[in-house]
Amino acid sequence: MKMLYKLLLVVLMALPLGGQAQCDLPQAFTGNTGSNMTVMLTPAFINSLPITTQSTYVVAKTSSGLIVGSEIVAAVPQTTIAVWADDHLDTRS
Repeated sequence: MKMLYKLLLVVLMALPLGGQAQCDLPQAFTGNTGSNMTVMLTPAFINSLPITTQSTYVVAKTSSGLIVGSEIVAAVPQTTIAVWADDHLDTRS
């Protein structure tokens, strides 16, 4: 019986140690995340593509040729493509 009490005492003493977080959580971000966007690729658009293989994909490029997004369009009726932007090149005030 003494052994059971000792075990119970050790467990009760150890519980507070494992239940406390030892990290600082940052505050929630409430600002603008940048100039990125998501573009919906509708069924009409996907059906207009010459899809020839199961790995056919669409690429988004800037006017200077920089690739800023891509998405596989084979075997899907509609999808989205994430288009990334460089906030440092944003000329808006």
